Amino acid sequence: MIALTGPAGTFWGRLSPAEQAAFAAAATRSGFAAGEVIVGQGEQTKQVYVVLSGHIKVIAGRPRGTG
Repeated sequence: MIALTGPAGTFWGRLSPAEQAAFAAAATRSGFAAGEVIVGQGEQTKQVYVVLSGHIKVIAGRPRGTG
């Protein structure tokens, strides 16, 4: 099981201990290389990604023909 914690006021801090345990029990750890695309714009996914270390960059553009 992955240990997930967070300070009060954060997503994790607002979860009850039971919710935290359920989320952690269902979690799978993944690693991504620098510059790797995790989810492409417009792509539908059923996953939730939680960054435990490092950082991510979110880039969003307008659909073609809208601006």
